[in-house]
Amino acid sequence: MRHLPAIVIGAGPAGLTAGIYLRRNGVDAMVIGKRPPLHHFTIDNYFGFPEPVRGAELLERGRRQLERFGAELVEDLVLGYEREAGRHVVYTASERFSADCLIVATGAPKRKDPGIPGLERFEGKGVSYCAICDAYTFKGAKVAVVGAGDYAAKEAMVLARLSESVTVVSHSGAFTMSDEMREALENSGVRLVEGRVEKVKGRFFAEGLVLEDGGEIEAEGVFIAVGEPQGSELGLKMGLKRTPEGYIVTDPATGATSTDGIFAAGDCTGGLRQIAVAVGQGAIAGVSASTSVIQREAR
Repeated sequence: MRHLPAIVIGAGPAGLTAGIYLRRNGVDAMVIGKRPPLHHFTIDNYFGFPEPVRGAELLERGRRQLERFGAELVEDLVLGYEREAGRHVVYTASERFSADCLIVATGAPKRKDPGIPGLERFEGKGVSYCAICDAYTFKGAKVAVVGAGDYAAKEAMVLARLSESVTVVSHSGAFTMSDEMREALENSGVRLVEGRVEKVKGRFFAEGLVLEDGGEIEAEGVFIAVGEPQGSELGLKMGLKRTPEGYIVTDPATGATSTDGIFAAGDCTGGLRQIAVAVGQGAIAGVSASTSVIQREAR
């Protein structure tokens, strides 16, 4: 089993940035992770890019920068975690690695799968899981929100400020949102439809929803808000303190988690899900982990 001073789990903006800061501080580090779904998107609000940049290009720049500083990048998934002899051990399908410090940057916990055909196909092409992130993309367009509770209602309220029209489809029979949220939606002109979604329709991009009763809803943007974020199994195995929604609790000043030697950054910690935030948190966690490793080696 190979040992490194630090391992970063996750190869998105937060994870790559953490790896860069570790190497800049002279700490031998490995980043393990698959390419995140960001590569499907076009980003138009990242500092320093006057023109929109494709997520694939931004990620590739980050990967090249990581490699320039000498960090090792392993394109694989971390499947589990153990603690052995005071060290943190992670393993993929084929290898095991140990480290003095870990940085978890695995992205937001996945939401409950609503079982709607077409979702994965149209992710980044009309299907989104974050209204505050992508509402501007659908400014002046027709959009739909799938979900029955307060979370779906909150997403719809964000979209109602910019979109031409917003339709919320329960996908679970009756709506479960509070009376206050329902009234707020109605006052904002949001349409509520009780029924199950059969599929997302479209050719190259999402064009709307087809319901089980044969009805159709035209929508350029489809926002999924079924239930709440699920807890991370990896975070659970690490014994990390998490919020009821499954996000990892950290010290904002350091990125430290409830387990000694484990830090976290990016969407897995909750809050505003933006690349700029993820990069900033990755830098904080990278510096904190570097300090921890250097102090350990000095003992």
